[in-house]
Amino acid sequence: MQVCAYSAGAWVSNFGLNSTGAPISIPLSYFYKDTTPTQAGAWGMSIPGGSLTNDFIGSVYNAGAWSKRSAMLQAGGFAFYNASSTQIGEIDNSGNETLSGSMQAVGLIQPAAKTYAGTCAMAAGTTCTLTIATGFTAPSCVATAQGTGAAPPAAACSDSAGTVTVTAASSNSLTWAVLVMGNPN
Repeated sequence: MQVCAYSAGAWVSNFGLNSTGAPISIPLSYFYKDTTPTQAGAWGMSIPGGSLTNDFIGSVYNAGAWSKRSAMLQAGGFAFYNASSTQIGEIDNSGNETLSGSMQAVGLIQPAAKTYAGTCAMAAGTTCTLTIATGFTAPSCVATAQGTGAAPPAAACSDSAGTVTVTAASSNSLTWAVLVMGNPN
């Protein structure tokens, strides 16, 4: 049974009842690729024909079945799903991202210079410092000598509230590129 209302000259519906009388969602919008349909999309409070949720669900229809692909979460944030409706990622209410599987990036692009990476130069010494905008708690830090020539000395780096120090095993006048990763303070 489907519950409908007459509005603005047309019958409209956004929910119905299944054979046991439980409410089911009828999506607010359907999008069909063709008249068969073989491919379609829908937006509503559930996968078409599924149980009502508190979330706003984006679903796709392929090979005779609907699957959830995205959700605007009532609690805040967004969730993303694969073709089997298994959650593979989420952006929470604070903007934190969680991904399952692997991520492939074209490159790391800082939102502003020296947010979490930059360079510093040693002047016939064994240390140089760089100030970055984001201080990290227990970070991983990578320092790499820039330029060509003789093999650079071994070096390590550390971050203390946004001040990154590169310490080399021997005196040099190299420029060091630094990348800091971890949990921001």
